Amino acid sequence: MLTPLVVSVCLRQQLPLLPYLLALATCANVGSSVTPIGNPQNIIIASYSQITFLDFLKYLTAATVSSLILNVALLGSFLFFHRKLYKKDTHLPLVEEGSVEMSPTQKPEEPSVSPSAATPEPFSMAKETPPLEGTLKQPSDDLPITVEPSPPQIQPGPGPTRKAIYQSRALKILIVFIVLVIMAGFLSGLDLGWTCIAGASALIIGDAVIFRRDAYEILPKVDWLLLLFFAGLFVIIRGVFNSGYPLMLFNLAAPYMQLDTALSIAIYCAFLLAASNVLSNVPTILLLSPFLSQLTLSTRAWMLAAFVSTVAGNLTLVGSVANIIVAEHSEPHYHLTFFKYLPFGFPSTLLVTALGATLVTLVT
Repeated sequence: MLTPLVVSVCLRQQLPLLPYLLALATCANVGSSVTPIGNPQNIIIASYSQITFLDFLKYLTAATVSSLILNVALLGSFLFFHRKLYKKDTHLPLVEEGSVEMSPTQKPEEPSVSPSAATPEPFSMAKETPPLEGTLKQPSDDLPITVEPSPPQIQPGPGPTRKAIYQSRALKILIVFIVLVIMAGFLSGLDLGWTCIAGASALIIGDAVIFRRDAYEILPKVDWLLLLFFAGLFVIIRGVFNSGYPLMLFNLAAPYMQLDTALSIAIYCAFLLAASNVLSNVPTILLLSPFLSQLTLSTRAWMLAAFVSTVAGNLTLVGSVANIIVAEHSEPHYHLTFFKYLPFGFPSTLLVTALGATLVTLVT
């Protein structure tokens, strides 16, 4: 949603697009880890672990805020070097055709003046001056007096009606009210899924009542392909789980992932990083969720899974849906490729993961 705005501001201010697109994608991923509704994998974790909304905030706020600060600092360093190494990505104004581009140390040449041009001509009232637009031209012997027409003025269209203004205000009030009710439901421990469905249904019904719309005008706006994608993903993951291979792999790795030593925590985080980029973070959490409660430090395992699987999306361009959305929406103005993203995404993800995992471990 913010990608077109960021692109527009960068183009207007002649700023390099790459660092700001990286900031939008990576900060969105890191920031979404703090709540159970920030991303799909956190919703799954909250559903399986029964960890409340407030407990998510308690365990992940420090790690998320610190990781955001570190990520912004790394982005500032990247922007500094980017301006020196990749000047072609800065959108400078084009040089007009026929103009000469000079270096900062080059002095402009002084124009040569001929002796005849140096002597000013005497002022003469007989010299002809061009007529002004929209005024009477000087008459001649054989032409009539003509007046050039002024360009037509575009009249502004009618503004919004009073009814449209009242409808817009009513919808804004309804949105704020529903958001407050949903947040109250989250904080009071209600089921996340049913609370979201109730809020979305109330908003759709309210929109239809305020604007007198029928269902056929609202339902086509639902992203049915996305819903079909997740439904198919759940079916595939269930089939993989029933094959028995996830259970076999978990039994082999469980002795090394007790999360009571620094080495076991590092192995666990490295596994989450790798699996989230190979399988994607949502399938990884779906496969691990039935087993994480069996670990001794299950709360630590859940919170590390929520944070690391989310931040792992910053490792590569295809690591998260947010990265892909930013790349697609910026395509008309900038071509964000896999290898343009990787020099920042890979080291920043490792550093942010190390800092965040350490803070999560300390509070759990």
